[in-house]
Amino acid sequence: MTPTTFMTDEELLSLPKNGCKYEYVEGELIVSPAKMPHERIGFRLGHLIENYLEQNPIAEIYGSSTGYRMASGNLLSPDLSVVLISRFPDGVEPDSFGYFAPDIAVEVLSPSERQRKLKEKIVEYFANGAKLVLVINPKTRSVTIYRSPEKAETLQETQTLDCSLVLPGFACTVAEIFKKRSR
Repeated sequence: MTPTTFMTDEELLSLPKNGCKYEYVEGELIVSPAKMPHERIGFRLGHLIENYLEQNPIAEIYGSSTGYRMASGNLLSPDLSVVLISRFPDGVEPDSFGYFAPDIAVEVLSPSERQRKLKEKIVEYFANGAKLVLVINPKTRSVTIYRSPEKAETLQETQTLDCSLVLPGFACTVAEIFKKRSR
């Protein structure tokens, strides 16, 4: 699709704060509120990474409403993202969207996610500086870790997710990401 209009950062930031996640891709505004399990899974991984970062303050972690402006003009908003502090100009977090891809982009699959669109996002993340892309599949309870657009490995619940490429020493079992409180 050829963009028919371009939305500025100011226009995107003025959209209603109604719990929806906004992305701007190829001239189309995509609004996607998440279901509770989707957010819980992303938050769970975020909690595990945040615990690591408390002891190793080398990065910042962001939730699903953080936007990253790609060189193409697309604004992507992963479900969870990690940016190394060394990527910030002068080590200072910008008061704007990121004008780069995060070092780690995490996408939690939803039933409506189309494979082709997901693959395009993965390619765009890497083209703009991502080092890892994690795709979490709640249905199969698996995580696919991309180290490049072409190099992927799918991990099952009993396997270990290792993000040492970006976060030295950070690893967790896939099962930890899907953990629920006792019922």
